[in-house]
Amino acid sequence: AAIGDLMAQVLAMRAGDPLYDARLALLREYTERHIRQESEQVFARLRGARHDLRALGRTLAQRKQELHTVADALREEVLASALL
Repeated sequence: AAIGDLMAQVLAMRAGDPLYDARLALLREYTERHIRQESEQVFARLRGARHDLRALGRTLAQRKQELHTVADALREEVLASALL
């Protein structure tokens, strides 16, 4: 939730805004921490389980594309509202 909130804040800001760099740095820190946690916890459990990792990879790739599509749409919406 914190990452989503920060993403929305950063997308609504301009690069020259006073808090832009600080929020972007915080977003990076939160994201990197989340990735480390996923790598250490979730993937470790998956290695020991009997899952079809190729199917899981395909599902994750599809979800990643969906999330990129949503992020692109949100970015366009923020940019469009900023121009109004």
